[in-house]
Amino acid sequence: MHNSVRHVRTTTPARDRRVASVDRALTALRLFLREKGDWGVSELAARLGVHKSTAHALLGTLAGHDLVEHDPITRRYRLGSAAFAYGVQANGHAPLREAAHPTLARLADAAAQTAILCVPHDGRFLIVDAVEPPDDLRVALPVGQHLPLVCGCAGKVYLAWLDPAERERVLRPEDLRRFTPRSITRMPAYLAELQRTRARGYGMDLEEYSPGVHAVGFPVLPPSGPPVGVLCVVGLSHRMPEDTLHAIGRKGLALMAQLGRSLPVRRPPEPARRVAAGPTRTRRVPSRAK
Repeated sequence: MHNSVRHVRTTTPARDRRVASVDRALTALRLFLREKGDWGVSELAARLGVHKSTAHALLGTLAGHDLVEHDPITRRYRLGSAAFAYGVQANGHAPLREAAHPTLARLADAAAQTAILCVPHDGRFLIVDAVEPPDDLRVALPVGQHLPLVCGCAGKVYLAWLDPAERERVLRPEDLRRFTPRSITRMPAYLAELQRTRARGYGMDLEEYSPGVHAVGFPVLPPSGPPVGVLCVVGLSHRMPEDTLHAIGRKGLALMAQLGRSLPVRRPPEPARRVAAGPTRTRRVPSRAK
């Protein structure tokens, strides 16, 4: 009798088949998303439990693929353009970004200030596009950064054009936080400001979210339905006094009407109930904790 040999095919659990270096890189990217927006080499090494040289090599590899980028001033890393592009594509915001970019660029050029496109995402605003002037003294709001859904110029504009029932669901008294001495923290005053915003067609922020910063914003309105985003022009208050905000507002109304007619009827995912961090500028504003 001949002995028979059975070849048994074994399977390895998916968790055991992971490539350690890739797993570590993806874990690092998740930290940028879930814990904070920028990391130094030493603190990332400590968080991952690896040697500093390993963390440096990992960040260098990610930077080579534009998944993170290095700030030579702060010597810290933040998410790069490729990581953001993947997110925009996955969330379906790419068509809006492409449609709105010419308008964004024209407003930024006319105002000689930073212009950003924000969309509601996961209970916050996500900056999906930005055009900055060449001037070194400017407000810097990087693509991929989150802003609170309720406060600031973008929040006023978005909420002013929401259906009242939806606005009541989203807006709560505890969301009206005092970011600066000029922040509107009482609900009756805030609702009155929303009415004024909608009546004139654009919203304004006079140092209500960040000291020394003014902004004017417009709703991105498709042919029907609620706003799908907000376009804001942001600058230092001494360069954008209130009369300048109104001048930009009047110019922006015609541009936004043209943009709205070109948009498909689409609404981004419903925002969840969350509040998040604030802006940075070349005169850097530290991110606020949740």
